[in-house]
Amino acid sequence: MPTTDVLTKGVAALGVLLVVGGCGGGGTRGVLTEDDVPRVESVADTFEGIGVAPCSRLTIAERRIRLDNGSADRDRRLILHSNEVVGSSANGVDRRFADAAAALALVDSAIDYCSSREPLPSTTVERLDGLPAAAYGYRATVRSVSRHMVLTRVFAPHGDEVVIVSTRGTGDDRPTVDAVDLLPTALERADELD
Repeated sequence: MPTTDVLTKGVAALGVLLVVGGCGGGGTRGVLTEDDVPRVESVADTFEGIGVAPCSRLTIAERRIRLDNGSADRDRRLILHSNEVVGSSANGVDRRFADAAAALALVDSAIDYCSSREPLPSTTVERLDGLPAAAYGYRATVRSVSRHMVLTRVFAPHGDEVVIVSTRGTGDDRPTVDAVDLLPTALERADELD
Protein backbone atom coordinates (compact mmCIF):
# COMPACT_ATOMS: atom_id res chain seq x y z
CA MET A 1 0.00 0.00 0.00
CA PRO A 2 1.49 3.40 -0.95
CA THR A 3 2.44 5.61 1.99
CA THR A 4 0.01 8.32 0.86
CA ASP A 5 -2.82 5.77 1.06
CA VAL A 6 -1.71 4.92 4.59
CA LEU A 7 -1.90 8.61 5.53
CA THR A 8 -5.33 9.03 3.91
CA LYS A 9 -6.72 6.01 5.75
CA GLY A 10 -5.04 7.22 8.94
CA VAL A 11 -6.88 10.56 8.70
CA ALA A 12 -10.22 8.75 8.63
CA ALA A 13 -9.20 6.46 11.49
CA LEU A 14 -8.06 9.37 13.65
CA GLY A 15 -11.35 11.14 12.97
CA VAL A 16 -13.24 8.11 14.26
CA LEU A 17 -10.99 7.86 17.31
CA LEU A 18 -11.53 11.52 18.08
CA VAL A 19 -15.28 11.06 18.01
CA VAL A 20 -15.50 7.92 20.13
CA GLY A 21 -12.41 8.23 22.32
CA GLY A 22 -13.24 11.16 24.54
CA CYS A 23 -13.99 11.58 28.16
CA GLY A 24 -14.03 14.56 30.44
CA GLY A 25 -14.56 18.21 30.24
CA GLY A 26 -12.64 20.96 28.49
CA GLY A 27 -13.51 20.22 24.91
CA THR A 28 -11.78 21.15 21.72
CA ARG A 29 -12.48 24.02 19.41
CA GLY A 30 -10.96 25.52 16.30
CA VAL A 31 -9.01 28.70 16.91
CA LEU A 32 -7.90 30.21 13.58
CA THR A 33 -10.39 32.00 11.33
CA GLU A 34 -10.50 32.85 7.64
CA ASP A 35 -9.26 36.33 8.62
CA ASP A 36 -6.02 34.81 9.95
CA VAL A 37 -4.95 32.96 6.81
CA PRO A 38 -4.67 34.34 3.25
CA ARG A 39 -6.66 32.96 0.30
CA VAL A 40 -9.16 30.83 2.26
CA GLU A 41 -11.69 29.15 0.00
CA SER A 42 -13.77 27.32 2.61
CA VAL A 43 -13.99 26.77 6.37
CA ALA A 44 -15.27 23.73 8.25
CA ASP A 45 -15.38 22.77 11.90
CA THR A 46 -14.85 19.04 11.64
CA PHE A 47 -14.20 15.92 13.65
CA GLU A 48 -11.39 14.96 11.25
CA GLY A 49 -7.90 16.38 11.55
CA ILE A 50 -5.99 17.36 8.42
CA GLY A 51 -3.47 14.53 8.48
CA VAL A 52 -1.97 11.80 10.60
CA ALA A 53 1.72 11.70 11.43
CA PRO A 54 3.49 8.94 9.48
CA CYS A 55 4.94 7.54 12.70
CA SER A 56 2.86 5.59 15.20
CA ARG A 57 4.46 7.16 18.30
CA LEU A 58 3.47 10.64 17.12
CA THR A 59 -0.03 9.46 16.22
CA ILE A 60 -0.47 7.98 19.70
CA ALA A 61 0.88 11.11 21.43
CA GLU A 62 -1.44 13.36 19.40
CA ARG A 63 -4.43 11.13 20.08
CA ARG A 64 -3.77 11.28 23.83
CA ILE A 65 -3.81 15.07 23.79
CA ARG A 66 -7.18 15.02 22.06
CA LEU A 67 -8.87 12.34 24.19
CA ASP A 68 -10.47 14.80 26.61
CA ASN A 69 -12.95 16.00 24.06
CA GLY A 70 -16.14 16.70 25.98
CA SER A 71 -19.04 16.60 23.57
CA ALA A 72 -17.55 18.34 20.54
CA ASP A 73 -13.97 17.54 19.57
CA ARG A 74 -13.43 19.74 16.53
CA ASP A 75 -10.63 21.06 14.42
CA ARG A 76 -11.19 24.13 12.32
CA ARG A 77 -10.17 23.31 8.77
CA LEU A 78 -9.36 26.16 6.39
CA ILE A 79 -9.00 25.12 2.76
CA LEU A 80 -6.97 27.52 0.63
CA HIS A 81 -7.21 28.27 -3.10
CA SER A 82 -3.96 26.33 -3.58
CA ASN A 83 -5.58 23.16 -2.11
CA GLU A 84 -3.44 23.56 0.97
CA VAL A 85 -5.19 22.93 4.28
CA VAL A 86 -4.72 24.63 7.66
CA GLY A 87 -6.08 23.01 10.81
CA SER A 88 -6.23 24.47 14.31
CA SER A 89 -7.63 23.53 17.69
CA ALA A 90 -7.35 24.15 21.42
CA ASN A 91 -7.51 20.82 23.20
CA GLY A 92 -8.16 19.69 26.72
CA VAL A 93 -5.63 16.95 27.50
CA ASP A 94 -6.36 13.38 28.54
CA ARG A 95 -6.98 13.22 32.27
CA ARG A 96 -4.10 10.74 32.67
CA PHE A 97 -1.74 13.72 32.31
CA ALA A 98 -1.17 16.07 35.22
CA ASP A 99 -1.22 19.07 32.88
CA ALA A 100 -0.53 20.29 29.34
CA ALA A 101 3.24 20.24 29.95
CA ALA A 102 3.11 16.53 30.76
CA ALA A 103 1.14 15.85 27.58
CA LEU A 104 3.62 17.88 25.55
CA ALA A 105 6.52 15.91 27.03
CA LEU A 106 5.05 12.83 25.35
CA VAL A 107 4.89 14.71 22.04
CA ASP A 108 8.49 15.88 22.46
CA SER A 109 9.67 12.31 23.08
CA ALA A 110 7.72 11.04 20.06
CA ILE A 111 9.26 13.71 17.80
CA ASP A 112 12.74 12.62 18.95
CA TYR A 113 11.94 8.98 18.23
CA CYS A 114 10.32 9.56 14.83
CA SER A 115 12.91 12.03 13.57
CA SER A 116 15.75 9.61 14.31
CA ARG A 117 14.50 6.98 11.83
CA GLU A 118 12.54 6.65 8.61
CA PRO A 119 9.07 5.72 9.95
CA LEU A 120 7.77 4.59 6.54
CA PRO A 121 9.50 4.20 3.17
CA SER A 122 10.05 7.54 1.42
CA THR A 123 8.99 9.40 4.57
CA THR A 124 10.89 11.77 6.83
CA VAL A 125 10.00 13.49 10.09
CA GLU A 126 12.07 16.48 11.19
CA ARG A 127 11.90 18.48 14.42
CA LEU A 128 11.08 22.17 13.96
CA ASP A 129 13.39 24.75 15.48
CA GLY A 130 12.69 28.36 16.43
CA LEU A 131 9.48 27.70 18.37
CA PRO A 132 8.50 29.53 21.57
CA ALA A 133 9.52 28.00 24.91
CA ALA A 134 7.58 24.83 25.76
CA ALA A 135 6.30 24.48 22.16
CA TYR A 136 7.17 21.53 19.94
CA GLY A 137 6.69 20.77 16.29
CA TYR A 138 7.59 18.59 13.35
CA ARG A 139 7.47 18.52 9.57
CA ALA A 140 6.65 15.18 7.92
CA THR A 141 7.33 14.71 4.24
CA VAL A 142 5.88 11.79 2.30
CA ARG A 143 7.05 11.14 -1.24
CA SER A 144 5.56 8.67 -3.69
CA VAL A 145 5.65 8.21 -7.42
CA SER A 146 2.33 10.01 -7.85
CA ARG A 147 2.35 12.55 -5.05
CA HIS A 148 4.33 14.53 -2.51
CA MET A 149 2.79 15.69 0.77
CA VAL A 150 4.15 17.91 3.54
CA LEU A 151 2.45 17.98 6.95
CA THR A 152 3.68 20.52 9.51
CA ARG A 153 2.28 20.48 13.04
CA VAL A 154 3.10 22.58 16.11
CA PHE A 155 1.92 22.17 19.70
CA ALA A 156 2.00 24.83 22.42
CA PRO A 157 0.67 24.99 25.97
CA HIS A 158 -2.20 27.36 26.65
CA GLY A 159 -3.19 27.19 30.31
CA ASP A 160 -4.41 23.64 30.86
CA GLU A 161 -4.95 23.12 27.13
CA VAL A 162 -2.72 22.45 24.13
CA VAL A 163 -3.10 24.55 21.00
CA ILE A 164 -2.31 22.63 17.82
CA VAL A 165 -1.78 24.22 14.41
CA SER A 166 -1.23 22.09 11.30
CA THR A 167 -0.65 22.77 7.62
CA ARG A 168 -0.78 20.25 4.80
CA GLY A 169 0.24 20.78 1.22
CA THR A 170 0.88 18.60 -1.78
CA GLY A 171 3.34 19.06 -4.59
CA ASP A 172 7.05 19.69 -4.69
CA ASP A 173 6.99 22.94 -2.73
CA ARG A 174 6.42 23.46 0.96
CA PRO A 175 3.04 24.98 1.81
CA THR A 176 2.71 28.72 1.30
CA VAL A 177 1.47 29.10 4.88
CA ASP A 178 3.45 27.67 7.76
CA ALA A 179 2.16 26.33 11.06
CA VAL A 180 5.07 27.96 12.93
CA ASP A 181 4.11 31.39 11.58
CA LEU A 182 0.43 30.84 12.48
CA LEU A 183 1.07 29.70 16.07
CA PRO A 184 1.20 33.18 17.71
CA THR A 185 -2.15 34.09 16.13
CA ALA A 186 -3.67 30.78 17.20
CA LEU A 187 -2.57 31.41 20.79
CA GLU A 188 -4.10 34.91 20.67
CA ARG A 189 -7.38 33.47 19.34
CA ALA A 190 -7.37 30.85 22.11
CA ASP A 191 -7.08 33.70 24.64
CA GLU A 192 -10.12 35.37 23.05
CA LEU A 193 -12.14 32.13 23.40
CA ASP A 194 -11.45 31.80 27.14
